[in-house]
Amino acid sequence: MINKRRSLTILGSLFTLTVLFGGSVLGAELFFYKPYPGKLQYNLSIKTHALLDTGLPGRFGKIVRDHEDIMSLIQRVKETDTGLLDIATTIEKINFLPHGPTHGATYKREEIEGNTQHVKINLLGKVEEAHVLPHIGSWSFWQEEGEDGPPLDFYNIMLMLNPRFPLELLEIGDSWESEDEMELGLAEALPVAGLMELHYELELTVRQKIQYTLLDWVEKKGYRCIRIGFEAKFRTDGVLYDAHTGTYVAGTGESSGEYYFAPAEGLLVSASITHKANEKRSIDGSIKTFLTRDEPMFLYSYDRPSIPIPWRSERTVSLELVEPQAISKR
Repeated sequence: MINKRRSLTILGSLFTLTVLFGGSVLGAELFFYKPYPGKLQYNLSIKTHALLDTGLPGRFGKIVRDHEDIMSLIQRVKETDTGLLDIATTIEKINFLPHGPTHGATYKREEIEGNTQHVKINLLGKVEEAHVLPHIGSWSFWQEEGEDGPPLDFYNIMLMLNPRFPLELLEIGDSWESEDEMELGLAEALPVAGLMELHYELELTVRQKIQYTLLDWVEKKGYRCIRIGFEAKFRTDGVLYDAHTGTYVAGTGESSGEYYFAPAEGLLVSASITHKANEKRSIDGSIKTFLTRDEPMFLYSYDRPSIPIPWRSERTVSLELVEPQAISKR
């Protein structure tokens, strides 16, 4: 929930420090986010290498999956009446080549397009409220050949795309820590094909502990940016329910990478992340067993989830601002 008093306190502190020091003192500066009058366009790429380890002998013992998702995002950053910033991110395009017909209850990946998630942050980047897209964790949108099932850790990635700042002046070489625990809700989803309403419930907790270091000043896409290195540890626990099935995840992992942040404009220009997760996943309604060593059989039970299966995945994430425009300094 939004803490209005804390947000107003941060606003007041930022204003006081900015007035006293003009945003900097002896090479140190205060960094924070700002609302943006128009829209920003980003390209987001997530390359996945995943290993399913069933612990069984033979060809079904270990399964490797490789996949890349490429998304074009439209972002609008508006100030709310509580002093927070609402970052509305719309998926304009995903995987630029159409997938063609689907089967059964599986939707086309392109049905994600046009949907918007809302993440509310304070001016220092701390997530105060997050309503994410149900599509990101649903089996129904992720069953193309070669994919690795419902990527619930994508929620963690989407919430890691903006660095958090401390309420203090920083200079090159300084380090700081951020710790978040986020209970995620679902954004309202558009009907599939304009007709079929989506029915999902999400009970997911994401915990992150991140160590940041201010590395240097660089020019990036026409902006004067600070380059920030980071290392993070995270934990994801929860379930996504559709109309009939629950998809469960419990896992930990670590991330590292760099951000390029433009202080004068108060926006993120670029991010690169290596994201490693060790998870156990299960789903309601299907239990896999083996008739023989190499012959699988699927049993179905709608009153309990399948045995949790270990997944290990490594994702390479790249976020880039597209067609940067000159923004008047405030």
